Amino acid sequence: MTRPVLDPQSAVRLVKLCGMLGSQHDGERAAADLKADQLVRGLGLTWGDLIVPPDTVPLRNDWRRMPKYSNRCRGQLNARDRAFIEAMLHWRGEPTERQQQWLIDIYARLNRGTTLTQAVERVRSDLDRSIPIKQRARKFWAGVVCSRHLAASDVISSDFQRLADESGLTTDLVKLGGSFNGRETVEHLIKWGLRNMNPFGEKDL
Repeated sequence: MTRPVLDPQSAVRLVKLCGMLGSQHDGERAAADLKADQLVRGLGLTWGDLIVPPDTVPLRNDWRRMPKYSNRCRGQLNARDRAFIEAMLHWRGEPTERQQQWLIDIYARLNRGTTLTQAVERVRSDLDRSIPIKQRARKFWAGVVCSRHLAASDVISSDFQRLADESGLTTDLVKLGGSFNGRETVEHLIKWGLRNMNPFGEKDL
């Protein structure tokens, strides 16, 4: 059976629709999102067919980026993978071939087939108000880090700002930030997350 492909004409149309996802108008973004999804599925494709991370990444000189990234997204991993990532964060020397492949598999799973909506909902479960506010703030920031490749930055900012408001994080951060406005603190966390920068002053989270 021949695998469906994205023909040049459909590719041009999809690019235009995706460009509209950065619109400042909610209705226009929603319409473009729906049309783009209909186009992809109408061709017998999935977004995972179109947006696939590399099966391999540079490992010899830069392999330590993967466990750090995976650790920030550890809420999406099972206990065995979390224990492995924790061990690799403190690994000295070069990883074995088996360890390299495990890192690649985890990294690929974290970056494949996830929509922004799904990513936001995963983070929502970590923002329950029974959880200490500092831990919630870190989980929120880590969620932005793990989602920064899923949509345009302004769309991610809007969705995570809405999540912070709905979960009560914005309100509760006023207590943590003292004189700082809760919304400004959320915007700060989102900005640093989109840049993959750590605002907490710790090497690993």
